[in-house]
Amino acid sequence: MRKRAENELLPLQQIAEQEVRQGLLTGEALAVLPNILNLGHNLVNNRRVMMPPIPQSYSFTIPDEYKNDYLNKDRLLLHDSYDPQFSTNDSLYASPEGRILIWSSDIQLKLLFDSDKLYMDGTFSTSPPNFDQVYIIQAIHHESCLPVVFALLPDRKATTYIYLFHVLFSEAKRLNKKFNPCLLMTDFEQGVSRAVSLMFAGATVQKGCFFHFCQAIYRNVQFNGLSSTYLENLMIRSVIRQMMALALVPEEHVLSLFAGLGAELDENERDQLNSLFTYFERQWLSKISMWNVFNIRDKTNNFSEGM
Repeated sequence: MRKRAENELLPLQQIAEQEVRQGLLTGEALAVLPNILNLGHNLVNNRRVMMPPIPQSYSFTIPDEYKNDYLNKDRLLLHDSYDPQFSTNDSLYASPEGRILIWSSDIQLKLLFDSDKLYMDGTFSTSPPNFDQVYIIQAIHHESCLPVVFALLPDRKATTYIYLFHVLFSEAKRLNKKFNPCLLMTDFEQGVSRAVSLMFAGATVQKGCFFHFCQAIYRNVQFNGLSSTYLENLMIRSVIRQMMALALVPEEHVLSLFAGLGAELDENERDQLNSLFTYFERQWLSKISMWNVFNIRDKTNNFSEGM
């Protein structure tokens, strides 16, 4: 089991399950054996033996095994902005300040270009040193949402997202495909919004993720010191939830419904929510079409957040 963990890239839990099944263990042995999940966790240190150290700067060489698919050895590394062989050959799109790495196989790219709905999101806690985020693009295939592009990005600037999209447009041309989804679901980062508006035609609609919309409102609740009030005061909690639910009603009704929010509150309760209402009016009412997801079936850009 340990040898396999050191030499194979199969999930550790899968290795543990296979070895237990093949071991033909007695009932007594199975009774004292740790469960499969714990066996997998016990193999983590063995797996680390085969992993190269995490680079501490942008300047590192990617081993061949991380450029190709593990099973069939097909190309997986799509682009490396530090490698001349991946040059975009287009002076219109400046090279990024940091390094950009993009992984996507040709099969994944075809899924990307054939999907009329794409969901984009970045995660920051798992990004390696010297990279700001792991950016993932997901496509719909047979009613399932599949990750098709993985990118390590150095920052959240519009020019960085434009560079990423330019690489994907170039790959669409190489594969004789069109990159013109009907819907792009993203978060509300200004850099992403600017890049989408510049790179995609008017037929592509960009929508902001409902989860991130609600998260932003609740963060303002926390910023204004209303967390305890939200939990303890049923009326205030109801108004805040109604504010979040404005994303779910027809766009033409948003302004009138917002104007009526809090009518049932007393004067003291309304005073407590003044800062939140001011924030919402300044931050959101000027771009209703961006965050309103009425009649949009999938309302989040990250399906794990929408479970």
